[in-house]
This record gives sequence, C-alpha cells and structure tokens, in this order.
Amino acid sequence: MKTLSVNLISYNEIDFISKWYDCVQQYADDIIVCDTGSTDGTLEFLLDNKIKVLQCSQYDLLEKGFSYIRNITKSNTNTDYIHYLDCDEYVDEYFRKNIHNILKDIEGTDIQSLRIKTRTYKNNNNEQSDYNSIISNCESYDMNHVRIHKNIDQIKWGGYIHEEIFFNEQNIATTKQHKQIDTLIHHHFTEFRKQKLNDTKILKYEYMMLNAYHNKSLQKYTNKWWYEVHVKERMDNSLQNLLTLRNKLYDN
Repeated sequence: MKTLSVNLISYNEIDFISKWYDCVQQYADDIIVCDTGSTDGTLEFLLDNKIKVLQCSQYDLLEKGFSYIRNITKSNTNTDYIHYLDCDEYVDEYFRKNIHNILKDIEGTDIQSLRIKTRTYKNNNNEQSDYNSIISNCESYDMNHVRIHKNIDQIKWGGYIHEEIFFNEQNIATTKQHKQIDTLIHHHFTEFRKQKLNDTKILKYEYMMLNAYHNKSLQKYTNKWWYEVHVKERMDNSLQNLLTLRNKLYDN
C-alpha cells in the first residue's frame, strides 16, 4: 500500500486544530506541520499529539512566501504521496475511507496528482458555532484544487501568496497529469473562529498581497487575479500603505 503524508502550515489555529487532527489521523501515515510562530496553544497541541513539527519565522513567510514554507514540508516528507490541507479544513468520510484505494488505482499511470472539490463556507452573521450547523446552514461555493501529488522532485510549489503546485514548471492543474476525484474538502471555517482573528494574521495577509502587487520579483507563479482584482478593489494599494504594514509587522 502506498503511503500518504498530510502537510500543512499553522499559525494560531487552536480553534480548529483538534477537528482537523481527529479527521486526519484516520487516514494519514504521517503528519508534518510547519508552524510560523503560533502563540495560542497550537504548537503545544501538535507536540502533545506527537506530530512532526518544523518551525519557520514569520520573516521567512513574509519575505519568501507560502510556497517556500510548503516546499520545506515537502523536502521533509518521505511518503509516496503528499496531501495538503489548511488547519481550518477537513475531508469527507468517503475520502477518509477510500483515499488509499484511490491512490492504488492511479499507480502505473501518468497521473501525478489528484484534484479535489473544495467547499468554502461564508459567515453571514448567523452565529453558527459548530461544524455541522455551519455545513447545514451557511452559504457556500465550490472550487476544484490539486491537493494530493506524488512525492517526486519534478513537483514543486510556486507562488509567493495563494501558492499553487507545479509539475516541471507548469501549473499541474492545467496538465494531463492530474485527475479529478469525487470527494470533498470542507474549507474556511476560519470565519467562524471563537477567538477574534489575530490582528497580526490580518496584517500578514494584507502585507503579502500588497508586496506581490508592487514587487515583480514575487509575481512569478502567483495568480495575478489575486492582486489585480482583490487588491485593487478591496485595499489601499499605495506603496506607502505597503511600507506602513511592513513597519507594523517588523516592529512586532
């Protein structure tokens, strides 16, 4: 049977990490987490559950980007396949029960990765408090993303923010090397966190979006939609604001 590791990045995810862990331990042969400076108990939870933890500074994340962190977890993974999740996600029961059979089916083929439907939930101020009520009552939308790939050198993460997976320098989602599978990832419960979203986390996101917008050297592999639409429509996209955000983050 082919082995599967679950990799992720964490930062102050204590509201979600136990739900994620209860799900992942049902099917993962290995779990590797790169933490970027959690202070809310996330790191302690991971270590208490004997999860392999790598640590990077927030400066590695801010200046080198998410793909840099993802590739660190990949380089420390020895399983046949790697599955990427966020801390506020979990997969449906069909996935948990069948993923190893799905991996067995693509062995000996040209398929290098699996694309999975991701359902994102939005908080409409309806005070939902648990996963089941959120899934049953909240507005959502579906997208498809490559989330599992063979652990081979030709596959790397690229992109400074909103990173994606590349096979021989080509976005793997656009190649014939991926396959869509009929399973579901439940995503984006972060809007329903019990604790207020950490101000530093918000600053990091805004800084990185503006940094990609203003710095062409960071734009390689990054989907321009994020900073051409999201930044222009929703943020003060001035260079001065970028410098202001940088000073706030580095002063902390």
